[in-house]
Amino acid sequence: MKRIIPCSYQAFYVLMFFCIGFLSSVRAQCLPNLGESSNFVLFTSNGAIGNTGTSIITGDIGTSVGAVTGFGASSVVNGVIHITNGATTQASTDLTAAYNQLNALTPTVTNHPAAFGTETILPGIYNTGGAGSVGGTLILDGQGNSSAIFVFKIGGALTVGAASTISLVNGTMASNVFWLADGAVSMGANTNMSGTIIANGAISMDDGGILNGRLLSTSGAIAIYNVVSNTQGIEIANAVGGTVFANQTICSGSAPANLTLSGNTGGVFQWEKASDAAFTSPIIIPSTATILSGTTIGNLTATTYFRAKVQSTNCTEAYSSTIVVTMGTITTWNGTDWSNGEPDASSVAIISDTYTSPGTTTPTDLIACKLTVTNNATVVIKFGDSVTLNGPLTVNTGSFVTFNSGANLLQSGTTNTNSGSIVIKCNSSPLKRLDYTLWSSPVANQLLQSFSPNTLSNRFYGYNTSTNLYQVVDPSTTNFTPLNGHLIRTPNNQSTTTPTIWTGQFTGVPNNGNYSIASQNFATGFRYNLIGNPYPSAIDIDSFIDTNIANGSITGTVYFWRKTNGASNGGYCTYNFGGFVGNNDQVMSSMPVNPDSNTNVVQVGQGFFVEGTGTGNVVFTNDMRINTSVNRFFKTTNTIERNRVWLNITNATGSFSQAMIAYMTGATQGIDPSIDGQLFSDGDLSLASRIGATSYTIQGKSLPFDMNDVVPMSFKVTTAGNYMITIDHVDGLFSNGAQTVYLRDKTTGIDHNLSAGAYTFTSASGTFNTRFEIVYQAALTVTTSTFNETQVVIYKTATNEISINTGNVVMSKVKIFDIAGRLLQEQKEINATQTLMKAGLSTEILLVQITSEDGVVVTKKMLFQRTSLNQDKKLIIKSQLAEDE
Repeated sequence: MKRIIPCSYQAFYVLMFFCIGFLSSVRAQCLPNLGESSNFVLFTSNGAIGNTGTSIITGDIGTSVGAVTGFGASSVVNGVIHITNGATTQASTDLTAAYNQLNALTPTVTNHPAAFGTETILPGIYNTGGAGSVGGTLILDGQGNSSAIFVFKIGGALTVGAASTISLVNGTMASNVFWLADGAVSMGANTNMSGTIIANGAISMDDGGILNGRLLSTSGAIAIYNVVSNTQGIEIANAVGGTVFANQTICSGSAPANLTLSGNTGGVFQWEKASDAAFTSPIIIPSTATILSGTTIGNLTATTYFRAKVQSTNCTEAYSSTIVVTMGTITTWNGTDWSNGEPDASSVAIISDTYTSPGTTTPTDLIACKLTVTNNATVVIKFGDSVTLNGPLTVNTGSFVTFNSGANLLQSGTTNTNSGSIVIKCNSSPLKRLDYTLWSSPVANQLLQSFSPNTLSNRFYGYNTSTNLYQVVDPSTTNFTPLNGHLIRTPNNQSTTTPTIWTGQFTGVPNNGNYSIASQNFATGFRYNLIGNPYPSAIDIDSFIDTNIANGSITGTVYFWRKTNGASNGGYCTYNFGGFVGNNDQVMSSMPVNPDSNTNVVQVGQGFFVEGTGTGNVVFTNDMRINTSVNRFFKTTNTIERNRVWLNITNATGSFSQAMIAYMTGATQGIDPSIDGQLFSDGDLSLASRIGATSYTIQGKSLPFDMNDVVPMSFKVTTAGNYMITIDHVDGLFSNGAQTVYLRDKTTGIDHNLSAGAYTFTSASGTFNTRFEIVYQAALTVTTSTFNETQVVIYKTATNEISINTGNVVMSKVKIFDIAGRLLQEQKEINATQTLMKAGLSTEILLVQITSEDGVVVTKKMLFQRTSLNQDKKLIIKSQLAEDE
């Protein structure tokens, strides 16, 4: 199907004028007033009207000269039959005038072939120059405009093929469709015709035709055969202006909100604005849309009135109601008071002298449409207070603006119109000298070194997603850019013993508007993107996740760095819609929450990781920004059911890892991007649940809860020894012991009740994906496990002893042999499941033979690597960045 487009937007700047001119010319060429002839469905000025078969006609039938036959008992006429009377005489006069008016219209489409086939065409006045035809399905597309006009000027006879259809779509009205034929009109059987046909000749419509319109002839007979007609939508209504919404008060120098016209009949011919309600000297706004956008209106500096001029297709006109856009106040702070009252969202605020926000327990929000700081004024916005602007913040040279840590600057819009430098202070968590923080700047183009001048120059890092490693950047040449995060060590003069808050100072033009950065994915395990909050205000992290899951750029989990340098715990806390999983850091034990809106927030200056998909861009918008005084507790949402268990794994030296299982709304038994968070750990120890072959810090499970569910678990230890798995806390159906949680140890055959207490076990170093499962009911029978090698854990201690653990099997004696079979050590009458034994003086392969109290003998091989104690050094795990000693 081909599509005829008389006005294209290609080569926009060249054709824009043509298109506007085309629309205006169509609108200016009005459809005729049919007068008395509009009352007739079938009418001829000179000729007979005949019907064959059963026809149903809705409307009048008439002729000025001739007879009307065939409309007997078998047919239905919902109207009056007129033969040579006053009505037909007037109708004949009016029809001739309408024919001449249509014929005088200037064509807007002259290059269409005379044959109209199966195709879609757009509004216009079409001229064939000779005889024409219609065959197939001709679609008249009004493009959403109920005033769209279609006029077909046929310079001869018009033939409509059998079973042809005129289809009216996207607002096209039958009242605005006219077929003008300078000759006879013939329509084949089963045609479906729409519009008013005016012929300078005879008209015939064959068997089974459907007519949504009129058949009018200036000179010729009309013959129909089993035709059904209706007049729905064929009357041309006079224009009705309608109502414009709505009056508004805006900031001087800004654009108003969109104006919307409703209740109108006819299309918008133009909009008008004026400085007075009488529109003494109106200014035309050349828009024909029912919504006049603020962008089209532009910035206003004085009270302005607006109205729409509406024109029907018969060229009757009407004006809409009038609305007024007034300007807000201009108020200036002089150091003690506002000159014109406190500003509001429509006010222009000017600060020309010292201003300090109250900073009381009740947060204060300075609201204005735009704010200018001038005359060397000094402005300080204290913790908990905020500034909210619809427009720009302008800081003139010589003036100083500081937002203390915990203050917020909120703005609307999609672009950054701010000018002038400000200072935004951000407090870190309590840190020691060698600790790190992920930072993201709320201002533009500040050098990293100037942000933290006392940090060693080789302790500034970016992140390379393709290698999954931090990499050193030169802070003297590297600027903060919106969205990019950086890992920065604390200043070298920070306390080495007492964790202390450090205040970072961002200096520059504050960021505002929408930002985006490409989502990177270099394969599984190499798709972690270090980004951060780009705004001088907190953001709603749930809104961020929602937006970027919807655009497909991230998997839906965010990771926050919080680690004391040298600690064995992992450095990352994890959050998604399933919940928050910590790393045993007391400062960030939960997501910060805005108590007013109960939303989880990311603070000013905070960097974080997302797992990218490699599709599209990760985006931040002003809609995500929130005004917050943060309390640190976890959000609960009544609309989402969550039943969760948080599990910890620890050892005696304080190593820690946490995992969480959530039975919740929206989760499935498979992978759920916004709920399941993959394990991202750099510590000595990790605990996770499994989906297939992948480990997850957070795993969502479907509702309703099934106590037969089994959750495979994995853990990693870098040092062999004794470990403990416990429940940290629970919620939902697990609360108050309502549902017991068991840890199944497949090595020992034990189902341990975690709800009643911790489970202690011994493990060699390594990653173990099959030993543990979480279950919710213990086995009905106790299976006595057969003592075998898999139950035995052997490792070398720091003091060069051999630790031997046999799980739940009691040992009777142990012998240690070298590879040649020589007995090196023996221990008898052990009567315990764990023992320590001395080994040899060299590194060698040993065979450890264990005899249980039941006389079962198991032999296990181990590599004993002896360490010279006087040369022992602290083990430094180099995961992703240099740890400092």
